Amino acid sequence: MLGLITSVVIGITDNTWSQTNSNLLELTNSENPTTPAIKEPADFTILPVGVNVGERAVIFTVLVRGEEDGSGAVNFEQWLVPYDTVIKALKLEVTPLADGLIEMRSPGLITRIDPSQLRNDPELGLVFSIEEIQTLLGVPAEFEINEYAIVFNPPWLGKRGGRIGITEVPIQLEGLPLVKPANFTFTAIEQGVNTTGSEASSLDYQGELTAVGTLLDGSWYFRVNQPELLDSRTWNLREAQYLQQTNAADYVVGSQPSFWRTQAAGDYWGVTTIQRQGFTPPESLGGSGFIPGQRLQSSQVGRTIVGETDPGTLVRLTQGFGDIVLAEVLVDSSGIYRFDDVPIGGRSFGNYRVLLYPQGRLTAQPEIREATFSTVPGQIPAGASATLISAGIRRQASGREDQSFVGEFTNVQGGVNQRWGVSEDVTLGIGGIYDQLPRGIGEIFFRPTDIPLELAATVVSPNEEESWDVNASLRYNPTAHLSTRFNSDRISQRFNLNWRVSPNFSLLGSYNSRDSTAVGVQTTFSGRGFFTFARATLDTENRFRWNLTQRLGSLEFTQQGNE
Repeated sequence: MLGLITSVVIGITDNTWSQTNSNLLELTNSENPTTPAIKEPADFTILPVGVNVGERAVIFTVLVRGEEDGSGAVNFEQWLVPYDTVIKALKLEVTPLADGLIEMRSPGLITRIDPSQLRNDPELGLVFSIEEIQTLLGVPAEFEINEYAIVFNPPWLGKRGGRIGITEVPIQLEGLPLVKPANFTFTAIEQGVNTTGSEASSLDYQGELTAVGTLLDGSWYFRVNQPELLDSRTWNLREAQYLQQTNAADYVVGSQPSFWRTQAAGDYWGVTTIQRQGFTPPESLGGSGFIPGQRLQSSQVGRTIVGETDPGTLVRLTQGFGDIVLAEVLVDSSGIYRFDDVPIGGRSFGNYRVLLYPQGRLTAQPEIREATFSTVPGQIPAGASATLISAGIRRQASGREDQSFVGEFTNVQGGVNQRWGVSEDVTLGIGGIYDQLPRGIGEIFFRPTDIPLELAATVVSPNEEESWDVNASLRYNPTAHLSTRFNSDRISQRFNLNWRVSPNFSLLGSYNSRDSTAVGVQTTFSGRGFFTFARATLDTENRFRWNLTQRLGSLEFTQQGNE
């Protein structure tokens, strides 16, 4: 009779058997048709108990299998608690996975279990033992005889889950009037005047006229140089350009920088287009205008973060020292975690941290692994490409009275350049130019994942003087305290070394093919109200250079020398 009464009470107070978990039980039984029900211990019975989480009662009455002697629980670790009761009490989010496992998630725990390993009680259904709750879920439990309740004490009690990902708030445009821009606008015009003179000479007026506006989907501007403001015959058109830039393509007509280095006099006027696939260029700030090198590189490059750890470890990816979780993965039996296409560059500075939580327990102290990356200017994502086509003419503008307003056009020039993101580590480019004679161009941008090396190099085939034009930049930082840099161009080769022996003392070295080799030391000290900086070098030409700065409060002393 008692068993009948308690069963009725359970039906009223703990309606926890959901359709989802009923299906889970059916799935488990169908997968394990021969799994026998557990045998009841001779001294275990069905007990009606409450369930508390911390000091709060969450379930007033539920049936469990256990035994107590009036003063406490008997063999408490072997007590059996219904599966649904544990899920409800601990507020676990349960997700069935394609491989047959189920993922359990809470503010302090993310783990996966095999439902076929759960025991099946003939009266309670799927059950956890207290021992399994403590080992698999990491939740301590005890039996409070006075309240006649099982008390769960999850380590994450009172904590909130970490923020997963960064969600951009969409811009709401609904209801706003649509304003169609005019096909042509004259935004601003400026006339600058500079006056010079003296008592012995008359005043001389010079000026500069600039104007800017919009045309169709782009912008235009021009600049007129006025060597003699009052004599329009000396005026000459310095710049005139139409520019249209989007994430996918750029179009520029008029005066512009060429994408190759040239020694020819004058400036370049022509038509240029850049077509991009698979990436967006960095934002142009400060009115820098059209710079071909910048528009050929990517604002962000995706890198892969991969590592090894124990199966069951929860791995989270964060940036800097923030608490926003960009991505997370629960390591499977392979023991390998991977985060693909992690953005480097742009607003993402490449400072990432990988947090490893053993057994998926977020309340445990995580192992922290640094994942710091950088990109080489010119590098684009794997699979991306860019094409640049340019044709134009060289122009001379001297400001003579007999010269036309637009100047003198001389040599025809132009070129084509194609760039590919071969892999995450390598970007290659190839092209050709015509600048008085045809020449070929080759490019490589290399930043390996596992080596602290950065290489950017551009090679142009020989000119009339049969000399190669090689422009290269190589950085290698084998440790956090030792950095080296090598630069080469058609003028010289340079090498610099900086070895930080201690936080306040560094050894220096430098080499310049057109100058000399030098070694030196550098030291810095700072404290409350004072700062000291000292640097001294000696080169192979016996030139001794030093720089000393001492600051004390608002008083500063600086001395420099070169002997």
